[in-house]
Amino acid sequence: MMTPGNKTTEWKATLGSIFGSLMPVVAVLVDSVTQSGLIRNGTALAMMGMLGSVLAAMGYSAGRTYLKGVDMKAKALAGKP
Repeated sequence: MMTPGNKTTEWKATLGSIFGSLMPVVAVLVDSVTQSGLIRNGTALAMMGMLGSVLAAMGYSAGRTYLKGVDMKAKALAGKP
């Protein structure tokens, strides 16, 4: 039996990556409001965060798709529905 996707380690890692990648966006917003000067190039930092989020989501999706295919093939060979 396959583990539901939201109970896997990959899912937890993906969520961590997504939430972690939101931090630069928050930092840019805070910087623009407070003008603290802590972030020199906020746009580049936000773009890197978004790229990290997209890559994590794509990696998770590809991994789950591959595992579901392997599981379906094993079930088909075993004659199970």
